[in-house]
Amino acid sequence: GEGVRRDPRRGARLYAAAAAQGDSWATCLLGLCYRDGLGVRRDLRAARRCFERALRAADRDGNKETRKMAREELEKLGAAAKDRRRRRG
Repeated sequence: GEGVRRDPRRGARLYAAAAAQGDSWATCLLGLCYRDGLGVRRDLRAARRCFERALRAADRDGNKETRKMAREELEKLGAAAKDRRRRRG
């Protein structure tokens, strides 16, 4: 928020708490934290799990914006993984 010192760790903890309560948007934002290493150690597997959970929750609660964002992020992670495999092999 405005006038508040940024604290990525606290932000990630708050997103995690809301995600544990089933909030699809918070789950998606937590996935972004894991993807980018904001407030948590960068972990693409954890990011993927968050996006998958957010997508399922968004399907249940009808949150189209979250569903769209989660799908886009999963597609990006999939494309990045394919690219890494291609470069290795």
